[in-house]
Amino acid sequence: MKVLEGHKLGLRAVAFSPDGKILASGATDKKIMLWDVKSGEVIRTLSGHSEWVYGIAYSRHGLLASASADRTVRIWNPSTGETLHKIDGYRSAVRAVDFSPDGTQVATVTSDRSVWLWSTSSDGDTLHELSGHTDWVYGVAFSPDGNLVASVSADRTVRLWNAKTRETVQTLQGHSDWLYAIAFSPDGRLLASGGADKSVRLWDVKSEPLQTVKGHTTSIHAVALSSDGKILASAADDDNTIRLWNADSGVNALVLGGHEDWIFSLTFSPDLALLASSSDDKTIRIWDARSGTALKILQGHEKSIRAIIFSPDGKLVASASDDKTVKLWDHAAESVQEVRTLKGHIEAVRALAFSPDSKILATSSDDKTIKLWDISSEPALLVKTLEGHRSSVRAVAFSPIDGKLLASTSADGMIRIWDAASGLVLQTLQVYVYIGSIAFSTKGPFLRTDKGLLKIDCYTPPDNQPQTGYFLKGHWITRDGENLLWLPPQYRATSSAFQKNIFGLGHSSGLVSFMEFV
Repeated sequence: MKVLEGHKLGLRAVAFSPDGKILASGATDKKIMLWDVKSGEVIRTLSGHSEWVYGIAYSRHGLLASASADRTVRIWNPSTGETLHKIDGYRSAVRAVDFSPDGTQVATVTSDRSVWLWSTSSDGDTLHELSGHTDWVYGVAFSPDGNLVASVSADRTVRLWNAKTRETVQTLQGHSDWLYAIAFSPDGRLLASGGADKSVRLWDVKSEPLQTVKGHTTSIHAVALSSDGKILASAADDDNTIRLWNADSGVNALVLGGHEDWIFSLTFSPDLALLASSSDDKTIRIWDARSGTALKILQGHEKSIRAIIFSPDGKLVASASDDKTVKLWDHAAESVQEVRTLKGHIEAVRALAFSPDSKILATSSDDKTIKLWDISSEPALLVKTLEGHRSSVRAVAFSPIDGKLLASTSADGMIRIWDAASGLVLQTLQVYVYIGSIAFSTKGPFLRTDKGLLKIDCYTPPDNQPQTGYFLKGHWITRDGENLLWLPPQYRATSSAFQKNIFGLGHSSGLVSFMEFV
């Protein structure tokens, strides 16, 4: 251990040179000292600032930047002690400084709530002010790839800026007091922030919503993500429209109008060519998912339609209603035909699932039961009634390929895995969150839900590959059961969907977000 002494007043900042051989220090004595790390001797003292030195940073090319209360930033050649640039034009004390990885930009923050970018490239030594913080800004950092600038403030927020367009990319909230420090991990995946609330928060910036886009004006209560993760369908309170979003660009590509009341359920056909929607207006609508054209209207239920699903072979649509019935429809027929009506539940029917061969239909209800129907026979036969859930059964799914297993989840957060033939329960999971949809993963021993992946013991998929269990639980995205990403209030979901490590989230504000984990 070495003790380096030389400054006459307190130190405010230190930074190592890129090769680690020199340590630079800045202090309230207005000086910057360069130290030989090996010997502990002072190599050079840099003088020029007329007030405290608050921040210093080395570029990858060995230049040194210093930020001062004298409202200037200086760029130094540490080898000679020469000031190469004196950047002024700031209105208040400059609190922190950082170089972009390529050395062409310098980011600084000031006490007047601003973030500044100074460029030595095509802009010709120009200062650009980035406004958005509402209190003093204390820390700044470039991402390792140079695409983002992060800043922290006494306003308790972390802001991410696009270093090229200079626009706000994201505002991260969660700290309860002033923020002083910010740093990216070397791979650029994580961002650490800390301050007066005595906590450090780690943000997975690669998994922050890729796009947050406006469209609905009221809280979103239903979303469906296509199986390839490319299209999100959403429906909101008191809106009666469906919006289709491009998950890559975040563009609201289509608005589908026609329903006259709340839209309860959305689902894509197996080939992704069609979208089906069900509503409180007692109708089902079939849409062309690419053009948004309304193709068919299915009518016959006496009350609200809670769930709809396409059969795996794409030939049928099944619908579940508050009228306690399930209807099967031949949607491909020129004149839509109701194939049959299944009666047996004594309360509203909530969810549906076809077996992989499209011959067995599982239905679940507020009556706490699941019924298995052989729809290949004429008339349809009730094969089995599964009992055991203590509250309304909200989602069901068959295992792929063989259909030997059936998963179900109830309103109390209880998941059951059944042997479909015998009706025996093979496994139970208590997750303590509401699960709105469920399916068996084809890539690992997981259930894929609208909240993410849940690992199960009694299932081995045909293509068993290592998979990470991302899951939306309360205010957190978890990874294999451990808290990974804390969601700021504006990104907490009122509805969600999950496919291929992509979350599609609907929010109370009417916004839609996409979040991909890589």
